[in-house]
Amino acid sequence: MEMTSFLDSEIKHVKAKKIALGIIVAVIIITAFVVDRYINADRVYYLAVHQQEEGNVVEAKKGYEDALHMNPWHADANYQLGILLSREGKTSEAVKLIQRALQLKDEPDYYVGLGHLYLNKLKDASRAEASFRKAYDLDPKNYYACSMLGNLAERRHNNDKAIQYYEQAIRLDPQLTACYKNLAAIYDAKGMTGKAGEYWRDVLRINPKDEDAKAYFKVGKSAN
Repeated sequence: MEMTSFLDSEIKHVKAKKIALGIIVAVIIITAFVVDRYINADRVYYLAVHQQEEGNVVEAKKGYEDALHMNPWHADANYQLGILLSREGKTSEAVKLIQRALQLKDEPDYYVGLGHLYLNKLKDASRAEASFRKAYDLDPKNYYACSMLGNLAERRHNNDKAIQYYEQAIRLDPQLTACYKNLAAIYDAKGMTGKAGEYWRDVLRINPKDEDAKAYFKVGKSAN
């Protein structure tokens, strides 16, 4: 009787070990499958980026879609597909994809892209500003987000705040001719033509062929 109980116990133990081993093997197979899909998703994504850089938008779009089919949690693929859809006029779909990307990764450039959608497509300056501000908060060296905050402040006629943002953007990237031009326009409107002229000279220093700057000084000379 004791031998029978012992054998039954051993059989149950062996069965349990086989079940556990089967579970482990299944987990390994599933993990390998998932990892392989994620690796392939990355490969397909980078091929799509290359296609986009080459101007092959249709192929790029399909690549991003394929990458997301393999890995729906691919943040960059969500974002890039959103940008392409926004260019096709599919704004609501684009916003959802970029918001999805932001849920997956708190990336400053995603907020910049979302800000542009709100500003240029949906005409929602308030949400655009919130997006650019979030990008700038996450990355204080993001000169583009900083310059866009200046642009939005200028639209609200808050020129003092706009000047602060534009000057900070220039400190971050001294080659931003658009910010020099905006500063020149603000100071010109204030009647501070000398200060405006300094910024226009900065534009010419960066780009001696800039037509706006050349026109400004040409008009100034003719006025004198």
